[in-house]
Amino acid sequence: ISFNKQVIHDFKTHGPEFKAFWICDLKIDKFGKIISSAKEVLDILKQIKADGLSSNWEVIDGSYIKAIIGHGYEYHVWTIDDIDIARRFKKWGAISITTNRPGYLKKNIQENKDR
Repeated sequence: ISFNKQVIHDFKTHGPEFKAFWICDLKIDKFGKIISSAKEVLDILKQIKADGLSSNWEVIDGSYIKAIIGHGYEYHVWTIDDIDIARRFKKWGAISITTNRPGYLKKNIQENKDR
């Protein structure tokens, strides 16, 4: 994983059999729109040959994640310590959730699978 797109591209060029994920700290512009759009992120993922995206959770929604996953990429999220937010991202298709409370999240997500 890397924030540096060139690192991901070079890594995938020399080791295409290994997974590599671009980390992106998504933000909202003054109009409440996500910077960068799902289309822009998908273009970057394709260009750098990444296997997926890892992003912060604060501004992203299910449709954004579905766009990423729908194009064959994995989606990972960081850093979630709240069980309700973690459940939401799991439901939306996050492969992994980075957290400061792994035992708490694992226990509560597994115990409440129907939520």
